[in-house]
Amino acid sequence: MMAEVMMEMLEESGKVIKSVKYTDGTVLDIEMVEDMENVIAFEVVELDAYEANGYDVDGLATAWMEVQ
Repeated sequence: MMAEVMMEMLEESGKVIKSVKYTDGTVLDIEMVEDMENVIAFEVVELDAYEANGYDVDGLATAWMEVQ
């Protein structure tokens, strides 16, 4: 549940989620995620950079945000 809340907060604050990390270390592209249980972090990019890059995350600087 906390992961879903944090995901919403990140999106509302101008972040685009690229991928997620699970407790076992698995990293999945956000488009491949079916289950938010055991998500411990989100890899994000800034919305303005994403838009300027043609709505593509490839090549953009990312940051990991841990689920609180």
